[in-house]
Amino acid sequence: MKAKKRELHQRIAEVLASRFPEVVQTEPELLAHHYTEASVVERALTYWRRAAERAAARMAHAEALGHVDKAKKLIGALSAGNEQDEWELAFW
Repeated sequence: MKAKKRELHQRIAEVLASRFPEVVQTEPELLAHHYTEASVVERALTYWRRAAERAAARMAHAEALGHVDKAKKLIGALSAGNEQDEWELAFW
């Protein structure tokens, strides 16, 4: 059941990314959420970063920090090494 749920989240994110570019631009947190639930960490982190940057640009600091917190949890789940280090630098 969990595998099916992850697959559905990934498909939703991919459809949003390919067919709804305005959602990618205006609601990157939506894609981040679906990629997070799908365990597609690299893409999830990319969209969490975009969401945090977009929120910060709108002076929505609490929202931006929420996005960063979600990203930090994903980064912490990565294996120690260059990839984890690079993502930590991207968010700190």
